[in-house]
Amino acid sequence: MPPNSLGGGCHLYDLIMGNFEDEELFEIRGTALGFDMKLPRVGVAIKVENLNGSDHCEAEMIVQKKRESILNSIKTAFDNPQNIIGYSGSSSFTVFCVVGKTDAREIKRQVNAGIEKLESLLQRDHIRFRVGIGNFHQGLKGLRKSYFEAIKALLIGERTGCSSNVIYVTDVSLEILISSIPKEALENYIYNLLSDSHVLEILRKPKFLQTLRAFFESDLNISMAARRLKISRNTVTNRLDELKKLTGLDAREFSDAIKLKLLLLIIELECNMP
Repeated sequence: MPPNSLGGGCHLYDLIMGNFEDEELFEIRGTALGFDMKLPRVGVAIKVENLNGSDHCEAEMIVQKKRESILNSIKTAFDNPQNIIGYSGSSSFTVFCVVGKTDAREIKRQVNAGIEKLESLLQRDHIRFRVGIGNFHQGLKGLRKSYFEAIKALLIGERTGCSSNVIYVTDVSLEILISSIPKEALENYIYNLLSDSHVLEILRKPKFLQTLRAFFESDLNISMAARRLKISRNTVTNRLDELKKLTGLDAREFSDAIKLKLLLLIIELECNMP
């Protein structure tokens, strides 16, 4: 039988909330709704930008229609009837996406196919969105873990200003590691790296954050970084020189680049900052 879309939304909610103490019963309920819960799936978190309502009733109705339209587009893009799809927030949607193979490369290929279809469907309405994708893990608890990995990847992508709108948890492993480091350890790292606490505030300035981000994303290539930032090569060089004067660290040197990359991520993630 085709999956029940209304019941599917409830099933998705229960998966997210971990309401499956009796896993066998939960799988039976899934079967009744048309879902084979033993199929391998990964969590896909989708957040739509600028989808906020107002207090005006008519405006709220328009937003709700947009949400319904977006949900239908997601179902069209991820058209396997075994995908479990539904709302997970006012501007957020979740797909528990069936994957044929469970290695990271194949998961990316399969999920990317759905994302490309979704981009095509939403492009005509100028709707922009970000996507986080989790790893494959066995069982219902593993599927829930994959969902939270997708949420984590999505959040990290937003905080770090990632240029891509699609973030796989495997691509932000370092960021996840840093966000889990205790406050005291981060404070010690910053204290040992920067002799003056005021330097940290200077480094938070957009021009330095943007320059470092572009420089690292360009594999320490000044010319590529300049093109990313749409500024001259000399301007990038001058900013790196200024950073070296402030911190004593030269981003053009590999060992110093690693230290600055960690510092950049700590600032961007705002994790346990002193």
